[in-house]
Amino acid sequence: AVIRALLACMLIVAGLAFALRVVPQPRTIDDAFITFRYARNLVEGNGFVYNPGTRTLGTTTPLYTLLMAGIGAVTGSDAYPRFALIVNAAADAVTAALLALLAWRVSGRVIVAAIAGALWAASPMSVTFAVGGMETSVAVLWMVAAMAAYVFARDGWMAVFAALGVLTRIDALLWAGT
Repeated sequence: AVIRALLACMLIVAGLAFALRVVPQPRTIDDAFITFRYARNLVEGNGFVYNPGTRTLGTTTPLYTLLMAGIGAVTGSDAYPRFALIVNAAADAVTAALLALLAWRVSGRVIVAAIAGALWAASPMSVTFAVGGMETSVAVLWMVAAMAAYVFARDGWMAVFAALGVLTRIDALLWAGT
């Protein structure tokens, strides 16, 4: 009964997080367009560049750029602000569920799990970053997933999530290293 309640809690906070991000629609900030331009250039065959013909790496989020390019290539569309919103909403939904799981693991109470997950789901800053099109939601997901793997003694998965974090944002070395 407790496990069913916990799973229901995790699904509800994940659904809440997703909905609170997609309802406002994309509100893309200027830095996200750098990533989108790299993604577009990849899809168009110009390479991992900002300006075709100039081989300078200027993105701080290679994995997120590749993800955007992959979605663009598969869909045949360049609706990168929409892609980013969906990816970020999904990442924050999983983060909310993982935070609920971690809160339950620490407290043993589903209500504590629900509160922890709902607080992340409704956090104005996390919603703002998600709708802004940046990679922050995905980077936070890797951090929380690494912590969950650590708490559940899944060292291999912890390493995978930490590595994905570093590939998403190089400054993730600061938390992965500790």
